[in-house]
Amino acid sequence: MITTEFLDYLDRFRLIINKKVTSNYTGKRTSLYTGTGATIKDYRIYSPGDDWRLIDWKIYARTDHLYIRRYEEERNLVMHALVDSSASMNYGSPVTKFEYGAMLGVGFAYLALKENEKFQFATFSEDVKVFQPRRGLGHLASMIDYLNSVRPTSKSRFKDMMVKYKKFLTSRSYIVLVSDFLFDIDEIREGLLTLASGNHEIKVMQVLDTTALSQQKP
Repeated sequence: MITTEFLDYLDRFRLIINKKVTSNYTGKRTSLYTGTGATIKDYRIYSPGDDWRLIDWKIYARTDHLYIRRYEEERNLVMHALVDSSASMNYGSPVTKFEYGAMLGVGFAYLALKENEKFQFATFSEDVKVFQPRRGLGHLASMIDYLNSVRPTSKSRFKDMMVKYKKFLTSRSYIVLVSDFLFDIDEIREGLLTLASGNHEIKVMQVLDTTALSQQKP
């Protein structure tokens, strides 16, 4: 069960995102892409075909030359958290692997929220259940309500689910993938390669039950 006390505990942490990603897709931070944002980046001489609305008439009055404004475009990094909800995750006591994995996913979503970044959350087993990217505590609260009601079932087709989720990666993304990874190694490799194509940054977290580990032979 995910509680508000867990979120309070997360307040001492913050999400560290690789600069390679945030230099282009940011929340608070600006990118080097030129567009129609609120911050002027620089100016260049007007050329036929340029948007005349970008002409800086104050510069024209001083220099008698036409210059257009170039803006810094602010782009949002969407943090994707994918948590395995297949039957194998419904194991463990007092906390199941799914509950622990859900807490990890919510933790990353909450840290993204604190950084004013959008987050998209999904669970997967024989299908993918997606929460669309938004900001705000209301979105986080509805996600927690859903996760607290989930009962892990079915067998996950890992590669198929990664192929299915790939269509939601419309821009360079920061992906957190949580699972026990009790799949065929080739299926895991192919699924991860599917997600990685597009130069996304992926964090993989494997959750295992300590009881099962203690029963394994050395």
